[in-house]
Amino acid sequence: MLRSLIAALVRLGRDEPAATLYGALQASPTAPPVFGADAARLAAAVETMEGRAGHDQVAAWVGRGRALRDDEVLRLARAAAGRDRNP
Repeated sequence: MLRSLIAALVRLGRDEPAATLYGALQASPTAPPVFGADAARLAAAVETMEGRAGHDQVAAWVGRGRALRDDEVLRLARAAAGRDRNP
């Protein structure tokens, strides 16, 4: 679910939550490995974000995501998807 949400957010130009969720996905010990077409889509998403916001800014957002607890990731994902009225 997070992979699809990240791609959708990037398409919408919402790079900060996308990169933050990407960092959380990378750091998750329970997330299945990303490979094949999913890996290519995520790499393209990161490249797009870096083209808009710059490598250093995206790296900062990714770093923030890596530090999130599971409940924080869920809250961010819900807010980014517009499903949480109290982000």
